[in-house]
Amino acid sequence: MTNKLTSLEVSELIDNFTSDKSAPYEWDDFISVSFSDPALEEIRRRCANLITEFPPDKAGSFCNENGIQVLKNMAQQLKHKVT
Repeated sequence: MTNKLTSLEVSELIDNFTSDKSAPYEWDDFISVSFSDPALEEIRRRCANLITEFPPDKAGSFCNENGIQVLKNMAQQLKHKVT
């Protein structure tokens, strides 16, 4: 099974996650299912590893604020690729 999301859909998913608007399990599904597109797969892997690269400093958080900023930057880069 591979993920079929587009770059724009991934950017929207990241935006939703960083603004606490994700559907239940949406983030877990995203970081758990690989992409056939190498660029999106690299982003998925980076997102999945942010929890260890930028450990959460608050209970219930996925990563710390530096990790959230990395995610926001990724979303912006994906949007610029599309346009």
